Amino acid sequence: MNGRLEDMEIIPKYDSMIERLSSGEKITCKKCGKGIYRPFNPKVKVNHCYICDNCGDGYHWDPVVEVK
Repeated sequence: MNGRLEDMEIIPKYDSMIERLSSGEKITCKKCGKGIYRPFNPKVKVNHCYICDNCGDGYHWDPVVEVK
């Protein structure tokens, strides 16, 4: 790859799992392959933790906060 725009891979709209989950996309569990990741606390506006409704596997992220 030489860095030219025409040689670069097209990046999908949601390139990270947390963006896909936050947008409401239903993602199959990567551990069991049967369940769907659900918000740990569906009552709040922003979730940082999603749990598989079949096996209990979790996906957690910590937001990056920049203090100036």
